[in-house]
Amino acid sequence: MRILLVEDSPINLKMYQEMLRLDGYAEVISARNGQEGLQKFNQDNFDVVISDLDMPLMNGPEMIALIRQSNKEIPIILWSIRINCQAVRNFKHNYPEVIILEKFPRSISGPHQIIEELSKIEQSLNHQP
Repeated sequence: MRILLVEDSPINLKMYQEMLRLDGYAEVISARNGQEGLQKFNQDNFDVVISDLDMPLMNGPEMIALIRQSNKEIPIILWSIRINCQAVRNFKHNYPEVIILEKFPRSISGPHQIIEELSKIEQSLNHQP
């Protein structure tokens, strides 16, 4: 499964890349902001997008809205420390299919939740005709 991981914090990016690698997800392509993420998304094929909410140049919701213009099917996971903010609630209203998770370190289960969601996505991709 090819994953596009969009995260502006170098520490978080490294941590999540390693977590995904250790869990068997070897094809993880990273981007440091939404603008770079959108560029990589448009240049390559991915099975899932994982994105931070708050990033410079283009935030996660802006990038996802642009991705949805060309691809309504790709599974997307959005994570944030600010899971209960109004921006996240508005985003969830407009894009109910996007999985929204609370980011580590606020939620110690954050990394495990991402792996669980990826496992569900992978199963659904394997069962498509």
